[in-house]
Amino acid sequence: MLKKILPFVFVFAGIVFMLLFFTSLFSVSELVYPERLTSASLIDKEKEKIRAGKDTLFEKDILTNPQQLKLAYSDFNVQVAGNVLLKGWYIKQEDAVTAKTILLLHDINESKISLLPTADALFQLGFNICMIDLPAHGESGGDKFLINDSISSYLSVVLDSLYCLFETNKVAVLATGVSALLAVNWMVNDKRADILVLQNPINKFNNLLKQSVKQKWGSFASIVYPLAKMKYRKSAGFQPDSLNLSEWVQRIKKPLMVVITDSATEMQAKDALAVYEKAASLKKKIWTNKSRSFITNDGDTENNLYRAISAFINSNTIDKSRKIKSRKRIAEL
Repeated sequence: MLKKILPFVFVFAGIVFMLLFFTSLFSVSELVYPERLTSASLIDKEKEKIRAGKDTLFEKDILTNPQQLKLAYSDFNVQVAGNVLLKGWYIKQEDAVTAKTILLLHDINESKISLLPTADALFQLGFNICMIDLPAHGESGGDKFLINDSISSYLSVVLDSLYCLFETNKVAVLATGVSALLAVNWMVNDKRADILVLQNPINKFNNLLKQSVKQKWGSFASIVYPLAKMKYRKSAGFQPDSLNLSEWVQRIKKPLMVVITDSATEMQAKDALAVYEKAASLKKKIWTNKSRSFITNDGDTENNLYRAISAFINSNTIDKSRKIKSRKRIAEL
């Protein structure tokens, strides 16, 4: 009897293993091959919602470029290594020479379109704004999204391009979610940017992978996760637990602001707090407008997110007499 049952047991076990293998692949795919958020994809999604009776937005009401916010902008496209073209937008003040510049980096599975409200708010506060689609996002080239030295070199070329503009003097970097890992890993070696602002930063990429698996597979997450981790390592070429923001910020000396928005989950808020506490910067600040029992807001009376960011940048980049500086050519990597 046992001999008759045994083959079926092996077949069943094989089917289960294959199922777990492919479900783990599904969990990893959006972290390596993100969804591309473009104006066309946004409009298509809204049309689907309208057809399903879930939305009543008209195409003209969907925010897809700065012009809709009455912001005059120019394309900011940068060619980087591997023949990858990063596409972005640049919005400058009328008196751009006296304005500081903010480079905005979006979260995973988002794009520069996602940053338009932030860009508008900070532009109204007097900053020049640059925002790009990260590799494998939006309209930018690239097949994979990997947090490694290659993407750091891409960001260095973006900064080179900014410094090729006559008006660029002081540059702050505002990175959201997963892009906080990119920004810190980059700024550890490229020290030209003056200020770093991390908004709802992801502390450990490993936890993001766990969260992704749990959302998709619920009670099966503990079984799927080890395979998902192995699959990520195979796709990315490194272990996800090697990406640890609270370790990296110990090597950053630039002024650092950690921002927790009202929409942040408790896990995101605790991640942000862990990053802030480990940061080595002598000029660091944590900001949140929402009351949280485990966070003290340093007595900050500014309850507007963008004014708080503006105040931090301005107070830590006091301009001395402007010096004529030579412009660095775009790096050839």
